[in-house]
Amino acid sequence: MKTIYHASFSIGTSEEKPKLEEVLTVLDKWLSRRIRKSIAFQELGEESDLSFPDASVNVVKLNQEDRSLFSLALEHADREDPDFKWRTVFCLKDEELEPHKVSVKVSNGWADGILRPDADYKVSRPLLVPMLAQSFDCHNAYPIKTEPQVVTIKDVRGFADLLFEPNRTLPLVFISCTNFSDRPIVDPKQIADTLTGLAHVFVARDRFTSFKMEDIIGKSMNCYNGAVRIYWPIKPGQKESIHPLFSPQGLTGRNTMRGQLFHSELLEKLAKYSISRRSEISYEDILRLKLENKVAQLAEQREFGEIAEVYSQENEKLQKEIEAFKKSERELLEKVQSLEVRVSHLQQVLDSAKEESTDVEEASLVIYDFKTVKDAVEAFKQIYSEDRVLILGRAEAGAKNCLYEDPKQVFQGLEWLATTYRSVKSGELREDLIESCFKQTGLHYKPNQSPSTMGRFENEYFVTYEGQRRALSEHMRKGNSKDPRYTISIAFFYDKPKNKVVVGFIGQHQSTDAT
Repeated sequence: MKTIYHASFSIGTSEEKPKLEEVLTVLDKWLSRRIRKSIAFQELGEESDLSFPDASVNVVKLNQEDRSLFSLALEHADREDPDFKWRTVFCLKDEELEPHKVSVKVSNGWADGILRPDADYKVSRPLLVPMLAQSFDCHNAYPIKTEPQVVTIKDVRGFADLLFEPNRTLPLVFISCTNFSDRPIVDPKQIADTLTGLAHVFVARDRFTSFKMEDIIGKSMNCYNGAVRIYWPIKPGQKESIHPLFSPQGLTGRNTMRGQLFHSELLEKLAKYSISRRSEISYEDILRLKLENKVAQLAEQREFGEIAEVYSQENEKLQKEIEAFKKSERELLEKVQSLEVRVSHLQQVLDSAKEESTDVEEASLVIYDFKTVKDAVEAFKQIYSEDRVLILGRAEAGAKNCLYEDPKQVFQGLEWLATTYRSVKSGELREDLIESCFKQTGLHYKPNQSPSTMGRFENEYFVTYEGQRRALSEHMRKGNSKDPRYTISIAFFYDKPKNKVVVGFIGQHQSTDAT
């Protein structure tokens, strides 16, 4: 079987958490929906295999000095094809002075092990996950909820902080309102319930929420007019993936049913990535610890024959797992070959669409496909007017010759100037610019330059702007290498009367006494 869904989270805190029996009561309520019978888990032994008319259940309990471990594996046949099997595994680790650690996995596959395409199934999340989230204080660095969290204009700053928070481990799903009705196109409650444990779901109060978001995170990261966007976790300085944006036209246009089924589409997309997440406890961990305990007990009793039998049984299980992994590898290789063909085709379609599209606002998504810093600067100028950020000719010339290997980061730096930096300088926003710049761009912001250095290298630190000599008193930078591929500097000043940022230098670091 292969895993298709994985949610892991904590229940309670180190100071206050529910009793293990309370969690197992919720587990029993969920299980009884399938087997139509209640199970008294406390009466079961260390390991129990239970059979029911249309399902089988394996329960393992392991009590150690400082912790208790519990696992339940439910296996049943598919309703349409009895040869296709489903397995849901629940694991829990209960340690003193720690919250409960929980893992829920769903797997499926053919019972006979023959290599053939999967059945035509849809990924669905176990009802157990929202049942736990509704019953207890569940969290994964941030609270796990079954309802969407509403974002107002006043909440935008907090949402932006969460978006760029380096400790965030789950994606954010943001649902915007249309400019016409101030209502979302899709059902936020259904999406939040479906994605419980896989994502934090937010919905805008009205269209003005998105307008305010643009001032803080920029157009390339924004979501508005009924669109929905997935924001993957972001690490400072990391080259993150494009955050998928689902346009309002795509949700309502050619396929009117898509908006109604969109929660399933999101679940399938996020579930594929969830299986790579690590959890603090797994079914395999509990079985391994149980085996180690059994061998230790037999060794104390000097039952070496039984130890040999235990290892023989374990080797047989491992052989079956190896064969399953080989089968999975063959399937993945076939999928990779198929995907390579599709990617090649999609790249051709994308290149064609980019050549034909001239309306930036309608595109709604900046594609970070910049080959050079010059490309990034030109893309930025198409999106943001000179009323926000003016890039002087000498800076454009520097960008043209710049060899920095991450043009996207230059775009992000300029966008930060047009949004957060400008809002702070105008007094609209209170923010630590040094911290904000690094979180959003990976660049280091410095609010001043050395007066002696600026005086020694005037040509690089001063520009003529509207007939006046102005100092490039602030800059963003990255890297200390003399190799132009790994170093970048963007120098600028703020024109307060016009609420405008003026960029006068883009390129390798400006000259200093050291260089």
